[in-house]
Amino acid sequence: SKVGFGGGGSCATLGHLAAAVATGQASVGVAWRSRKRGSGPRPWKNTAVQLPTPAQWTRPYGLLRPADEIGMLARRYMHEYGATRDHLFNVALACRNRANQNPAAIMYDRPLTREMYMTSR
Repeated sequence: SKVGFGGGGSCATLGHLAAAVATGQASVGVAWRSRKRGSGPRPWKNTAVQLPTPAQWTRPYGLLRPADEIGMLARRYMHEYGATRDHLFNVALACRNRANQNPAAIMYDRPLTREMYMTSR
């Protein structure tokens, strides 16, 4: 299946594969992800074109990649609900603490401190 960035990219690809196996639609599968589709240009190639999607409001102003759009959404969330970097640190810390307990995790044995989070870009 094709998963847009709203599905989390590569992690959603694995989710689709796991769901297919769990529901009996497949017994084995291959999870594959590419940052450039096999045919056609990248979605942001012609940013000057008026796109008939919500992208018409973001692409002309440089919001080209999923990370750009997620950053904008996070900033809006912070503005709308009063969330601070301290609040977001608590989310990041909870996720890292779980990873620190999983020997198979990339961030295993790599604790996160408030100072590390606040001084990161």
